[in-house]
Amino acid sequence: MNRNFAVGCLCIAMATLIFSSMEVVLKLPALSGAFHPLQITMERFLLGGLCLIPVAAHTLKKKGVSLTGQDLGYFAMTGFLNVCLGMVLFQLAVTFGQANVVAVIFSGNPIFVTVLAAVILHEVIRWNNILALVFDLLGILIIVDPFGSSDLNPVSLVMVLLAALFFSLYSVLSKRKTARMSSIVVTCFSFLFGSAELFL
Repeated sequence: MNRNFAVGCLCIAMATLIFSSMEVVLKLPALSGAFHPLQITMERFLLGGLCLIPVAAHTLKKKGVSLTGQDLGYFAMTGFLNVCLGMVLFQLAVTFGQANVVAVIFSGNPIFVTVLAAVILHEVIRWNNILALVFDLLGILIIVDPFGSSDLNPVSLVMVLLAALFFSLYSVLSKRKTARMSSIVVTCFSFLFGSAELFL
């Protein structure tokens, strides 16, 4: 097995565990109502951005890249899409609906990413991409069970779909900068700008 592939799978698994557990913990009776969704969102991205500063600075120095005003404007835009729109709507969707249902629907964001990447980045959609997305959609429908016993809050549903759309748009637009300065730099500054915008 390729070492990079194995490391990538491990990172995905860890990120999934951490991301999922946070939403479940916030729904516990002891913490319910103790934290405002906007407060949680702003603080998590601010701390994440601050932790990434040393790595991002090292990466910029290593690549010999200097940030321009246009770069900062781009980070402000991607940060707004991700933090202020995508993640705020996701957090509110969890508040209004069931955490497990919201998380499953949000996990379908690759469907939006594939379409947006084809339109914005002109990436080719291959047959295996379409097949994977069909299985992705079927899996979501089976787990959520919209026609069965699942208590699907319509407000929560709209919010999580919009959250997935904005997060996907952030992901696609961020890719334009990653080749020049790496994903760590883009993530770091998008987080910092997004949390600052949300704070304001």
